[in-house]
Amino acid sequence: MKKYIYLLSTLFMIGCHSVNKYYQNDELIIYDIKDDFLLRSISLYNKEQLSEFKNSEIRGYRKNMIIILSKDLNDPNEKKYINHIFNDSHIYNEPISGFFINEKDTILVYSKKDCFINPWKYTAEFSSKMKVQLNDNESKYQQEDGSFLDFKNPYISNHSLYWKVEKNKLYKRTDGFDPFKFLYGNKNESGYDYDGKGDSLSLKIAKFN
Repeated sequence: MKKYIYLLSTLFMIGCHSVNKYYQNDELIIYDIKDDFLLRSISLYNKEQLSEFKNSEIRGYRKNMIIILSKDLNDPNEKKYINHIFNDSHIYNEPISGFFINEKDTILVYSKKDCFINPWKYTAEFSSKMKVQLNDNESKYQQEDGSFLDFKNPYISNHSLYWKVEKNKLYKRTDGFDPFKFLYGNKNESGYDYDGKGDSLSLKIAKFN
């Protein structure tokens, strides 16, 4: 019996560690990208995939941001996957590792090797920037009577295929690719408590105007 309890305890500790280690970063990583082929691929993705959204009749499509998924972003032999997001809720449900700037655009990076930041530790400056560049569906707006309106912007879905960069080759179709193998995971399944902490960064509460 004691052996059984010890085994369960050990498995529990290993499980907790395997979850928690992924968001151990206290600060966002600012990447220095030296892979010119990857940067050219990002520019092409921006031109071919996102240009149609810039003047879309649907306002929610006009705000978007490119994301990169990779086990190791700085390894030229490691696969990189390119896509985009529309909503700021994405970076709280799926915490990022860091970012870099390419042609004045912010590119978000997800890398299990580099680990992820706990969303509570996003700075107010970064959170505010995301609310400007992406659809703000994390903030609720308080009325004078103390009640809250619904989220400012609706959630915009993205069903586009990921592009893949591998060994200086670009593949524009990745059927069957599962992005969740590269992401931290949904907040309800991945072991970090999010509720309520967003208020300190004004993520959920702002004065209605």
